[in-house]
Amino acid sequence: MIKTMAFYAGLADGEMSFGWSYRKWKKADGEMKTYQYAAIQLGMCDEDVVNQVAKWMGGQSVCRVHNHDKNADHRDYFTIRKQGKTAVKLMRDLWPWLGSYQRGRIAELLPKIPTDAPPFRNDEWLAGLL
Repeated sequence: MIKTMAFYAGLADGEMSFGWSYRKWKKADGEMKTYQYAAIQLGMCDEDVVNQVAKWMGGQSVCRVHNHDKNADHRDYFTIRKQGKTAVKLMRDLWPWLGSYQRGRIAELLPKIPTDAPPFRNDEWLAGLL
């Protein structure tokens, strides 16, 4: 499990984005309400890696984005997004393994995560970047 988390944390440091997802909903009285959810997203050309992350995130389906650019050198890419309670859980699971930038980003999103927690002192988190 440690090496698995190290892989995902390394991938998260280099390739994932942490942010908010917004949805507008029309209430019964006609008023528009905007809801805000924590979200994690990964987009890259390596379909195998994106599928592996999708399984880790709970079996979310992968979206293929086709290259419609005139440049034939550009490949299709694959994206996965998780939001809400699952995204918060994944952020909390990754927290001790992440570098300072992504930890800071998550701390902005989820103020209940302690920002003074010491970083994980093991270089295995680099495994996802290599």
